[in-house]
Order: sequence, then C-alpha cells, then structure tokens
Amino acid sequence: VTAWTFGEMGRGIGSCRNLTFLNLSLGRSLMTSDRLGQLGLGLAKCVRLATLRLKLSNARISDDALAEFGNGLGKCRALASLDLDASDNQITGEKLGLFARSLAGCRYLETLTFNLENNEITGAALGQFWQEVRRCTHLATLAMLLANNQIDDDSLESFAKAFGAHDCAQLECLKLCFRSNDIKGSMLPTLMKVLGQRCRNLASVDLDLSCNQIGDAVLLQLGRAIKEHLHAQLSSLALNLRANQIGDMFLGTFGEHL
Repeated sequence: VTAWTFGEMGRGIGSCRNLTFLNLSLGRSLMTSDRLGQLGLGLAKCVRLATLRLKLSNARISDDALAEFGNGLGKCRALASLDLDASDNQITGEKLGLFARSLAGCRYLETLTFNLENNEITGAALGQFWQEVRRCTHLATLAMLLANNQIDDDSLESFAKAFGAHDCAQLECLKLCFRSNDIKGSMLPTLMKVLGQRCRNLASVDLDLSCNQIGDAVLLQLGRAIKEHLHAQLSSLALNLRANQIGDMFLGTFGEHL
C-alpha cells in the first residue's frame, strides 16, 4: 500500500459524511506518520461516525505515527465506541499521553478497547494515558490489552497515581491485561484501593496478571485490598494469576479474603 493510496483512502473515507460505522483492517502495512495522519484527517470529516473498529497490528507504527493519527481521530465528535488494535508495533508509550489528549476530543466516547500487546511500553506511559483519557467524561468501559511489554511496578505506580488524582464516577467496566510483563505486584494493592475510592460506580474488573513475578505475600495483600476497597461494589471480578510464584496453600488463603 503506497502513501498515495493512503491519501486517496483518507479522502474517500472523509467524503462519507453520513458514515456511522466503520470496520477497517490495515494490519501488515507500513504505517508512517504521514500515512496515519492522512487516515486520521479523513476520519475527522466523518461527523456522524459513532463506531470505529480499526486494526493496525504489525504495521511498524511508531510513537510519532500514533500521535499524528490521534490529531485527526480526536475530531470525531460523535464517536461513542472505539476498538483500536495497535499490537505488534514499535510503540514505547513516549507519546501515549499526547494521543490520549487528542482522544479526549471524542467527548461522547463510552467504550474504548485499546490493544497494545507486543510493543515496548514502559515507564510512566500508562499514567500519562489515563491522566488524559479520563477527560472523556462518558467513558464507561475501558479495556487496555498490554501483554508482552516492559511494564513493571514503577509503571503500575504511575498508573495508580493517575487514577488516584481524580474521580472517575462514569467508569463501570475495567479490563487490564498485563500478561507477560515484569510485575512483582507491590503496587497492585494501591491500585485496587484507588479504583475503589475514585471509581465508585465500577461494577466489573477483569485483571490478567499471568506470567509475571507475583509472590505469596503480594497475593495476600491484593486479596485484602480487593475485599476492603472493591468487594462491596463489584458484581463481577475475574483474576488470572497463572504462571506466577504463588504456592497452592496461599491461593486458598487468598480466596478466603474475597
């Protein structure tokens, strides 16, 4: 797919002024900043677009390209549901906050699924992302798929601090996949605490912590935090703790805390 093709595609999509639903798969293409920017500008002209499913996996997307795409996407004022697959790329998260700041322009966004699996995300990127995307004041469902990155306890601390800084009463369903990262879990109880304090309408949590380095002591602390801060409000809780450093005896004790 050439740069000229992307320009034509963007212009073609932009001419569909009455478009409300778009499902577009562009995986395994070379997505430069210019190409994604052209696509974003086309989407910005779809003033009635409410649902967007966009597959951009394995397309060599960089942080700059993602931020450039966000500039156009954030102008889709009617967007209510976004499913964005940017897995298997070259995203470090350096400009994840900038992308989220643009996304906050989608003021009616209710459901966001963001697949960033198999990238290079680390550091404060998650906190910066939430600090901006929380401005989507109608956001009720958030799914962040972050398997196989470089997320550690410092990354989770940044995420927890961002959640703890502001109320987020509109959030009802939260899915976080941290499979196969570098998490020992020291910040997990704090994250559960701030979710309970700031997201008072949160009813469903799906947390995948499989294939990390979580031990027995952290597991018990996590169980206590869930029971103390989330137990009363949750109607659904899913925890995946497979392939960590947890003994069978402690799993039973963990269950007693829930």
